Amino acid sequence: MSKIPKEITEKNFNIGSHDVYLFPCIGVCSIDSSSGYCLGCNRTLEEVYKWEGPSTSDEWKLKNEEELKNR
Repeated sequence: MSKIPKEITEKNFNIGSHDVYLFPCIGVCSIDSSSGYCLGCNRTLEEVYKWEGPSTSDEWKLKNEEELKNR
């Protein structure tokens, strides 16, 4: 069970130096064989694994979110 309050969603998140990044997974994990992107979060397997990594910087996560807008 998640400890994140229901009112916190990706849509109302303000990105700043003290914000928490929510893992982008929506529980629909299936990689499209032609594009290589997950049908749920639209990320590659490499990106999914990197999001889970404790050493992944907030800057990388922000850049990844911006890249998704152009896919």
